[in-house]
Amino acid sequence: MKLTDYSLTDVGLKRDHNEDFFHVNQEAQVYLVCDGMGGYAAGEVASKMCAESISEQVEANQHIIEQFKEQPTVDSRELVRRMLIIAIQKSCKEVFDSGKSDPDKLGMGTTLVMALVIGNNAFIAHVGDSRAYLFRMDEVHQVTEDHSMVNELVQQGILTAEQAAKHPQANLITRAIGHQETVQPDVLHMELMEGDLFLLCSDGLCGYMKKAEFHRIAISSQTAEMAEKLIALANGKGGKDNITAVIIQAGERDSAVKSDDSAAKKVATLKKIPLFKNFDYKEIIKILEVIEVSKYAAGKNIITEGQGGEEMFVILSGEVSVKKGEVQLINLKSGNFFGEMSLIDKTPRSATISAAKDTKLMVLARTPLFKLLKKEPRLAMKLFWSFLQNMNKRLRRNDQELLKLKDSKQAVKKVVKEVPKTAPQKSSKERDEPSYGTDLSFLDD
Repeated sequence: MKLTDYSLTDVGLKRDHNEDFFHVNQEAQVYLVCDGMGGYAAGEVASKMCAESISEQVEANQHIIEQFKEQPTVDSRELVRRMLIIAIQKSCKEVFDSGKSDPDKLGMGTTLVMALVIGNNAFIAHVGDSRAYLFRMDEVHQVTEDHSMVNELVQQGILTAEQAAKHPQANLITRAIGHQETVQPDVLHMELMEGDLFLLCSDGLCGYMKKAEFHRIAISSQTAEMAEKLIALANGKGGKDNITAVIIQAGERDSAVKSDDSAAKKVATLKKIPLFKNFDYKEIIKILEVIEVSKYAAGKNIITEGQGGEEMFVILSGEVSVKKGEVQLINLKSGNFFGEMSLIDKTPRSATISAAKDTKLMVLARTPLFKLLKKEPRLAMKLFWSFLQNMNKRLRRNDQELLKLKDSKQAVKKVVKEVPKTAPQKSSKERDEPSYGTDLSFLDD
């Protein structure tokens, strides 16, 4: 996919020098924004050192990138992710060691947000409070989460987003490159779509910019104008910090197509499922990292009654047939799902499901899901509550059905008891069927 980029940095209105640094390597398709901090001139040293170090290490590992490009499997994707983590940790140690060796630079550090694009895939990595936004199909999504004290308080429900923005320690970050010898970055893998647009920026921009303002600029501006307009927005609101914006455009702006297995279709389909309805966009993207898409030709079995399994299936396109024994129960179409209980237990499948026509399914398996949830406790908690709510609805529905059944039995008993005792009774021979008389115990079975 063809990429174009537009980058701009500005000192702002209050600072006398710029500690932000951006680095773009168009050939390797690596894009980085760093926001340095420290003593006099130390911040700009840290940000430049970090960006150049990571870019060099990515270039030195082109064999890993080529392997993923040729065979984009789960294993090759994890090699890319691991390569980025090691590159960021190595740059962290370099910045840390440089600060230790020079008293004037002691304690220097930097935030980082970066994108590595490989084919139709993007890897977004970040440390600190510099951010990445995605503008896709006329919607804006923040795809990184600040490593900051106030964001932790927001996630815990102690502060609202509005309170966090005005908090006196809003700029206090909990992770940075170079403050310690090592750091743990967040790395997110995403499928690209034609028309996707990414914004990588320092907090000198995102600290002023609301998503609605980015949306307004994105839909009303040429891509080449956006970085300049965004910096003008931040300066217009005070410009208290350095401001950097890197815009990355994938393909043509207005050519997004929502195909059966596009990233947008997958996200939209998952959001409609009760288990994931409370997940935000980046959390859905994380779930998609452990989902595979499988194709089933018409007539092929997907799951078989009585057999075990650990997968949940979501229908992207096509149609499936559900049978219990020899009884046809129902056909399910795009957007429906089945097998979700196999994510939490190993009970044999209760029905046979086969493709009624050529079908594409998203497949979520228990083992990779649990690996993700161990690393993402907030995701685990959200999914846990979704399962509880789903089970609660099922129990309530079952209770209602049992109550209706009980009421219907009682109604039958009442009608039978009200039959006059003098009413003529036909013999069982005349009816050619067994005679139950007034014994209604069979209704209680």
